[in-house]
Amino acid sequence: NENIKYVGELYGDRRFEDIDFQISDLLEADMSDFNEESAKRIGEFDKISTVWNPKMKVAHIAIDPGVIQIIDSYEKSMSETGWEFKLFSNLEDAMKWVS
Repeated sequence: NENIKYVGELYGDRRFEDIDFQISDLLEADMSDFNEESAKRIGEFDKISTVWNPKMKVAHIAIDPGVIQIIDSYEKSMSETGWEFKLFSNLEDAMKWVS
């Protein structure tokens, strides 16, 4: 899966330890090959990555109910970490939150 490959590349980069936040703008994303199980798998990768970066703010931008359901599954899989999550409907509000 292309999404899993991307996650591995991101967390394999030494600079990952210095990242304070992530913004996932999913307003126009094609999520047709993504489901709740995929989100849980990404969450498992992210849990491991909290060893290198234990504090992170993650802003998700979405309005589609199906996408929001996938985001919710991901966030639930990360509930026992030090990462913070918040859902937004636009980039401006997400940027304010992570700043």
